Amino acid sequence: MTFVTFHGDCRDGTQGAGLISVVVDRLRWSNVIHGGLGGMGGDGAIVLQWGFVMARPLSEQARSKILNAAGHLLFDVGVFGFTVDAVAVRSGVAKSTIYRHFATSEQLMLQGLDSVVESFPTPNTGSLDGDLSAYCAIVSKVTCDPRVRVLMLEIVAAAAKSSELAKAKSALLAERMGPVVTMVQLAMARGEIDSAYDPTELAELVEAPFLAHIILHPGEPPTQQELDHMVAFAVAGLSAFRP
Repeated sequence: MTFVTFHGDCRDGTQGAGLISVVVDRLRWSNVIHGGLGGMGGDGAIVLQWGFVMARPLSEQARSKILNAAGHLLFDVGVFGFTVDAVAVRSGVAKSTIYRHFATSEQLMLQGLDSVVESFPTPNTGSLDGDLSAYCAIVSKVTCDPRVRVLMLEIVAAAAKSSELAKAKSALLAERMGPVVTMVQLAMARGEIDSAYDPTELAELVEAPFLAHIILHPGEPPTQQELDHMVAFAVAGLSAFRP
């Protein structure tokens, strides 16, 4: 609770009230909870105290509604049709509240997408080949969705012209690549890959065949044979970094 004290000569019934009204308006406090007589000043002026409610904690329920609406809106209209206004309408959450949770529309867009696309577990089969095959089987269920493939291309294209979106994209990719980085680190621990290399850079080599297929064949999800070949390419590429 924050209290702000105002001194005003209210003996004529107008001056003090006017002072308080102006100052409160300038501060733009909307949650005035009480005002009352605080006592008499030494010069006979009335001292008033007004209390203001501090900003409420961010609601997890509201955040969940915002993310869900943002993710499904993105599937419906794509990157270039996405707006915070539309998220507010779909979620029923005020635009001002949305911006309390998300600093930019780009951040909201990608976190919304992340919330409605399933997270990928990290396989641990005992070999890099086995881990990649298991991971590929899981990821393909999502990346074979034409809507996801188109969105990935739209995000890459838009990020090339927006530093804010590029920043949000990098953060999302870093999180989404976590399982692949872990698989590479497990392979290093087993001695399948030289641990002198950067696991993140090697993880990007693993992702490369899959991303290339999306770019070159956006409307054609890979067949099982193509997925098997991608895994083989990834394993073969990493084999160059064996101890």
